[in-house]
Amino acid sequence: MVSEYILELSIYLKTYSYAHEPGKLLVYSTARGAIVKLDSSVLADARDQKLSDQEQALLAKIGVLVPDRLAEQEQMRTLFEEGNRRSRQFTALVTMNLDCNLACGYCYEDHFRGKRYMTPETADLLVQYVSAQIERGLDVTLDFYGGEALLSLTMMKDIAARVRHKASEAGTQASFNLVSNATLLTREVAQELKELGFVSVRFTIDGPPDVHNLQRPFVSGKGSFDRIIENLDQTCDITRFELATSTLAKLKNILQENSKNTIKPHKHCILEKAFLHCSNL
Repeated sequence: MVSEYILELSIYLKTYSYAHEPGKLLVYSTARGAIVKLDSSVLADARDQKLSDQEQALLAKIGVLVPDRLAEQEQMRTLFEEGNRRSRQFTALVTMNLDCNLACGYCYEDHFRGKRYMTPETADLLVQYVSAQIERGLDVTLDFYGGEALLSLTMMKDIAARVRHKASEAGTQASFNLVSNATLLTREVAQELKELGFVSVRFTIDGPPDVHNLQRPFVSGKGSFDRIIENLDQTCDITRFELATSTLAKLKNILQENSKNTIKPHKHCILEKAFLHCSNL
């Protein structure tokens, strides 16, 4: 029996196909941190408001259904505003460009990547906004991202220098992190970034050379593994590397299971040295 009391699908849902069971979906509520496996027909009925009271109550309990989507959005906004008001830390992800020197086959940005770079005017607006947070007495952390952020090195350094200067004047702290494919991270670049207050570099290795080069080649088609290893060797004594749990596990496997000698001995030593300077996210 269809309910007379209608609930709506939450704004904050992510749905994924469940390969092990055709016709099933994994539905994740980002607002509640809850995940549930549903028949696709159930989600369709929820969208078309055809569920019974009991079915609606079960899905509402985990945040898949809500009484009012606009009210849910306002509640979330209020939650963030209150959290920001209490925090003494301002953190932002700064997208420098949508360009990249790699051509990873699985890149989710591929359909909108291109020669799109932050303009000087946008950089000025960013610095103004961050400066306003500093004037409120907040410490600042900026994570620079792309595309490949190092393709915008000059502008990135300018932003960091201005923000750091403002923080110094105000007596607050400013620090910076970099998300990069590490192919452009030479020792000279790493040293310049360290002097500006960059704390860490987050990068990815997809596996041994044959696997990594297949999945993360340069735009030219050439593999990127050797370049990354060379840069790690040149910078791991001055840069802290951060790896996602999955990448850290791959790096461990590369070091522990090099039985096929897929990595030359000197490069294996470089990876071991870099591993010691890596932290888990």
